[in-house]
Amino acid sequence: QFVQPTVDEYYRATVQLSEEDYVRSYQALMKVYVGEADADSLAHLGIANADGEEVIQFAESACIKMGELLGIARRVRIQKHEQELEQRKELEVERRQKEEKERQLMASQSALRAAGRRVFEALTPLW
Repeated sequence: QFVQPTVDEYYRATVQLSEEDYVRSYQALMKVYVGEADADSLAHLGIANADGEEVIQFAESACIKMGELLGIARRVRIQKHEQELEQRKELEVERRQKEEKERQLMASQSALRAAGRRVFEALTPLW
């Protein structure tokens, strides 16, 4: 099951690896993804087996993410990860602000409809 905080913690840890360890982890995950995981790869990843669909899906996702950063200096990987987290936070703030505006708009529209209904009901006997 996908748990964003766990995935974030994983990526935070991987971007801080040395170049050698980063490549080794990438290679181990790639072996899991393509179904060729050996005992060394599994031991490096700290998992007993790579049979589960969730493991394979995670390996796929991690390979894509890590592949984008292969050959990039450790400090740049860390910066990119921090920028991504900051951008995600900003997007979350924007999303919440948008939701709040929509709630306020719906509330004002509801109040306007209710006021219109009360005016109609008050004037109906006059017609």
